[in-house]
Amino acid sequence: DGFRLNGNPRAAKVIYHTLLERHPQSDGALLARLGLAELAEGDAPAGGGAREAREQYLAVVNGWQDRPVAVEALFRLGQSHQRAGEFEAAGAAYDRLLERTDAGPWLAKARGALEETIQALGAAGKSVEVATLYYRHKDLLSKPTLSPATGTVVGDSLVRLGLAGPAILVTRAVFSTALKGAHLERALVTLAEAYQAQSDLPRAAGAWQEYLQRFSKGRWSPDAQELVLTTLIRSEKRDDAEQFCRQWLAAGMLTYRPGGEQAGAYGTGGVLVCADLLVEAGDAEAAQGLYEGILKSEGDTADALWATYQSARALAALGQSGQAAELFGRVAS
Repeated sequence: DGFRLNGNPRAAKVIYHTLLERHPQSDGALLARLGLAELAEGDAPAGGGAREAREQYLAVVNGWQDRPVAVEALFRLGQSHQRAGEFEAAGAAYDRLLERTDAGPWLAKARGALEETIQALGAAGKSVEVATLYYRHKDLLSKPTLSPATGTVVGDSLVRLGLAGPAILVTRAVFSTALKGAHLERALVTLAEAYQAQSDLPRAAGAWQEYLQRFSKGRWSPDAQELVLTTLIRSEKRDDAEQFCRQWLAAGMLTYRPGGEQAGAYGTGGVLVCADLLVEAGDAEAAQGLYEGILKSEGDTADALWATYQSARALAALGQSGQAAELFGRVAS
């Protein structure tokens, strides 16, 4: 250790390896493996030591399982995997640490590292792994409550796995914290999508309405507008739906869904629903503007065909029979 601490890693490695060869299960060998791991971690940025460090930590865990130092080795092993982007392996190391009865002072550090791993797995779309780690360590992660970043990831993963009920419980628990910004936006979306998965459209619409109040031009606003409107229409509240349309249109809040994000692609969402509502209400001029916006960007889709037909109807109502006939001809062909 003296050589290692005084900047002579080569001499330190020679002594460490000698100890391992002559006394493989001694306390000296344990210290040698820890020393080699530290040296390897120091070499990692230069491109060589991360794998060796993990091998040494694993050897400590397996060779000295009954020693408290094995807990620290598990934590260091998880950290090394995490830095390398090997999140499943990191989760497995933290798993082993948290199962030990002597984790003691490492529990808080392990919890923080576990949450980072869950978030990384969520970003990689690995919902099963997220749910597995969450349920395995639910008690630890939920005391006093899940952090906003982790809670939204867990809730979203549970929705994707079809576990809407548990997703709602997790997400609602997150609202007890001081949510704001991106975490609040994602939590509202997860809650709305979970209610939709349960076919509880009134509650889903309520969550989407709150989303629109807070994030009027957010990423999910087209989905929010569409579901709020369709829920009102199904509840025979067309006048309320029309009022929302006019309110959003006047405030510049009526937004198109970016292309490729959903099966309907660009132009679907609240815009098409609003245009149809305005036609039915006799406001062909306002509806025509919305249909034109859809047709400028839509390709050969069912929405584009429907918008063409409805646009023709609106033009006919406005007395522009020539243009209406041209659009009716496109629909027929």
